[in-house]
Amino acid sequence: MDKMTTTCNCALCDKPFAIVGDSDEHIIPNSIGGRRKIRSFICRSCNSRAGETWDAEIWRQFCHIASMHGTERERGDIPAIPVKTTSGKELKLLPDGSLTPRRVIFDKVPNPQGQGFLISAAVSTMKEAEKMLKSVAAKHPEVNVQEVLSKIQSNSEFLDSPLTFGAVFGGTLGGRSMVKTAIAMALDAGVTPLACDLALPYLLDENRDAPYGLFYARDLVSERPASYTPHIVSVRGDSSTGYLWGYVEYFGLARIVVPLSDRYDGEAFSSTYAFNPANGKEIDVRVDLSFSDEEIERIRANESYTDEQYAAVINTSFGIVYFRSVRRQFRKAFSESVAHAASKLGIPYGEAIPPAQATKFAEHMMEKLGPLFSHMHANGIPITEAMRIDDVD
Repeated sequence: MDKMTTTCNCALCDKPFAIVGDSDEHIIPNSIGGRRKIRSFICRSCNSRAGETWDAEIWRQFCHIASMHGTERERGDIPAIPVKTTSGKELKLLPDGSLTPRRVIFDKVPNPQGQGFLISAAVSTMKEAEKMLKSVAAKHPEVNVQEVLSKIQSNSEFLDSPLTFGAVFGGTLGGRSMVKTAIAMALDAGVTPLACDLALPYLLDENRDAPYGLFYARDLVSERPASYTPHIVSVRGDSSTGYLWGYVEYFGLARIVVPLSDRYDGEAFSSTYAFNPANGKEIDVRVDLSFSDEEIERIRANESYTDEQYAAVINTSFGIVYFRSVRRQFRKAFSESVAHAASKLGIPYGEAIPPAQATKFAEHMMEKLGPLFSHMHANGIPITEAMRIDDVD
């Protein structure tokens, strides 16, 4: 099955692009940071359907990881994600990795010292605060919205219990998205989707068994970065074995090998697209898609991992994501502590700290950083790990 550089029909509906229209298809879904696109793969209608089903499931499975890692998308900011702690507290995970109440918390009580009332509220943003105050002012004209807003101060608290969310990848919809990614990468390398005769039928028939296998028996990627978890898609064709292989990995967590064809007779080739989800910057890694006969049988039977191997990969990759989140939060807290100290001492933004005020400046910074250090110590988070800057995007 020789390589081709163009196709005339949609790979999913087989209708001519001249009739149904071509589309720009992200090889890796944009929702989790994919940038590279390909044309002459699927039509506009099929692109839309796949995006609303298969690719939407990829976002559902990886949204928490994407936010914690600090994923940057080509279009559209990452939305706030509803999360829960193990104690049942409902929160929103914001794109910067911070957490806020999922809903506005509002309480109004009589003023114990005299006339009027006291309002206490917890909101995520100043925009929410302004909206809430305008609603209060509509009933109580004596409330000066701008005056109250000028006195609002942000406050940080730390969770009394950890977040809870699942780590299940693939499945009926997500698996089809990942197989589609492997086929798209093959087309990007010049192989027609029709040559992917073991994988393409899976996208066309909802009753067909998945052609891919999870792979955690060994790390297929060399020169893997240590400070972030990349997205990787790779394809390799070898006419001596007849195999056309695909490999898809997201955040170091989901790793699948896709036998795209066992009748490949074109030129030998390999092609890889890998990048840092935090900034879209492409990286050079080597993916070893040479398998022994025993490994091939295990891949096709989806037995290329043990529970221990799977757990080891999950723990390592999630650890990298977690500490990226910690470091992002530390940098945010450090910046806020500097702004707090400058405000307390009346030092304009950008000006040097007068030597005579340096000690007081540090003390005011610790008013913000002290509780964070205490929280990190109580939860066994090394402060030196939080202060690392080798992974700054």
